[in-house]
Amino acid sequence: MAKNAAAKPVPKETSYEYGAKSQEKMLKKYLNRANNHWSERIQCAKDLLESYARPHLGGRENADIFVVDVGCSVGTFALEFSRDGFRTVGVDFDKAAVAIAEDLAKQDSLGATFRCMDLADWQGNDLPAIDVAVCFDIFEHLHDDEIGALMLSLRRAMAPNGRMIFSTTPTQYSYLWSGAGMRVKVTRFLAYSMRWLSRGAYEKWIMLLDALVNIAMILKYGKTRTQLLKRDKHCNTLTLERVRDILLRANWQVDAIETCNLHRERFHHLKKLERHPITHTHILGAATPK
Repeated sequence: MAKNAAAKPVPKETSYEYGAKSQEKMLKKYLNRANNHWSERIQCAKDLLESYARPHLGGRENADIFVVDVGCSVGTFALEFSRDGFRTVGVDFDKAAVAIAEDLAKQDSLGATFRCMDLADWQGNDLPAIDVAVCFDIFEHLHDDEIGALMLSLRRAMAPNGRMIFSTTPTQYSYLWSGAGMRVKVTRFLAYSMRWLSRGAYEKWIMLLDALVNIAMILKYGKTRTQLLKRDKHCNTLTLERVRDILLRANWQVDAIETCNLHRERFHHLKKLERHPITHTHILGAATPK
């Protein structure tokens, strides 16, 4: 008994289930996906699969391609790819999320199945190797070391020629112009007012704004923004460079990585800053296990 207990890793204080209340909110977003920002995310995942995974899968039909929605929550991507004829599984350690996802699959008579488990246990459960891993909207919920551990587990579960596609939002500095409140109004104005600067100069300006906000937080709360976010659901707002570094350290080859404003047509204030990549809200791409 002691041996089994020792073998089972104890969840870190930053790893926890969001629970039924949070997943009910996700369900509402899913049910309204045709009219909200999820429509762009779903299409983005499909585009990445077609561009970076499909060419390496030997011309197989969708029914012969195994897609796994990693950190699936209510099952959005597993369900959507199942609709397109793929063989899909969604994985999450939140029991409430998995229960909702299973109900949605039954309601729509879809073949998607769901597992309440840690991806680290994939091979021990006699599950097939993964052709396409969809890691959308999961990195921002994990700290760097947790993402690295996830990537190591996922690499072991991938099929030969398998690919991972990913997207994460928000990014490190997007809090400066997104949201509500007086602080955001001030930092958004300051970000807008200097957008005429060259790319290099503007990046320094944004980093300076971020530093000033952190100084203010230290004076008020005694903690930096990163420390305050430790238990937030978006505990890790990333940059392209950090995502690339994490993947490389976990022995993945980065096939494509870019930043963009995926919802630019919904949030017009983003267009004002779009020529500066440091202001982009999404980091997305594809990678291959080495």
